[in-house]
Amino acid sequence: MLLYNLMQLASSNKSKKPLIFLAVLVGVGVAGFLIFKMYKSKGSIFGASQLSVNATEEKVEVFLDDAKVGETPYDSKEVRPGEHSLKLKGATSSYETVIPFSSASQVVINRDLGVSRTFASGQNFWLDSKDLSSKISIVSEPSQSKVFIDDAEVGVTPFSSSVLSDGEYDLRIEKEGYEPQSARAKVQKDFKLNVSVQLFLRPFPEKLETFPGSKMVYNLSSDNTELTLDAKPWASAVVYFANSRGSSTKFAYLLDYSGAIYNSEGKEINKDTEEGKSITLKAGDSVAYLGKKSDNGLSKEATDALPRFVGLDLGGKKVKVINTGIGFLRVRSEPSVNGQELGRLNEGDEVVTLEEKGGWYKISFEGKEGWISGSYVEEVKAETMPS
Repeated sequence: MLLYNLMQLASSNKSKKPLIFLAVLVGVGVAGFLIFKMYKSKGSIFGASQLSVNATEEKVEVFLDDAKVGETPYDSKEVRPGEHSLKLKGATSSYETVIPFSSASQVVINRDLGVSRTFASGQNFWLDSKDLSSKISIVSEPSQSKVFIDDAEVGVTPFSSSVLSDGEYDLRIEKEGYEPQSARAKVQKDFKLNVSVQLFLRPFPEKLETFPGSKMVYNLSSDNTELTLDAKPWASAVVYFANSRGSSTKFAYLLDYSGAIYNSEGKEINKDTEEGKSITLKAGDSVAYLGKKSDNGLSKEATDALPRFVGLDLGGKKVKVINTGIGFLRVRSEPSVNGQELGRLNEGDEVVTLEEKGGWYKISFEGKEGWISGSYVEEVKAETMPS
């Protein structure tokens, strides 16, 4: 009987083994599924970061860790904590950075991609829960920019403070020659607020001035080498800035110190084309001159390009050198025969005068201002501009 009972028990255990094995498989599957779900939603479980990206352009592509995630305005509440690369790609320019995302915090990116890395601006905000050495840290490009908090000047960048209490503040970053940046920022408990600001290099001054006596030619000359180093992006930036900031003055053409001429879109006009050889100005058109202040007026190359314009009023007379008896006309440093000779104009040369004084005319000559005798020139009548 005992042997029989043992056999029955063995038989019973043997029949249950498949059921136990099946139960184990189901358990493993459920556990795996739960782990997978936890992995997929780990941001929510462990404190995901939020990302908000805004741009002045209507559509800017947003890439997170090299993967396109959408277009601006872009918002996400599922960014896992840690360091991430961010790229914004516009029609003509782009921006890239690396941002650390803290758990249960928000990162805000506001950018104006402009026309190039130099002519662009933006604001980056992110929170740090590990480094609490200060309540707020502000850096800027360029550095040594003035920092204002609630309209009070508190220092220059790089700037940090440990005395701010939790709450919202008005921030403003300023530097001469750049467009100021303003923002509303929030200082939070158990976080340090990091702010990175890029200021837009102003391609022309706030107050626009024409050449003396001229109503249509604006002198944008600068001594900032970031502007004068390369005139092509400068021209594009002038057009972009005037259009995007709602400037009341729009330029029909731009002329730079190299003699290049650009249209209203900032694109260079080929001087060898029919359009480039003769550019007719209409009533109300204005021209911007992009020059170097060290030239003290129009450069020689710009002066040589002036005849390509029809109907240009530079504020003075256009005169032509007539027969001098010696084949040339001296350009002097002052309105007198005692003035130092700066150079010579040939008979038949035409120049635009900047000023008249005692029978002498001031002109722009080879990057300098000089004087020529009015006895050996005759006025060239300007062509009538079409209405």
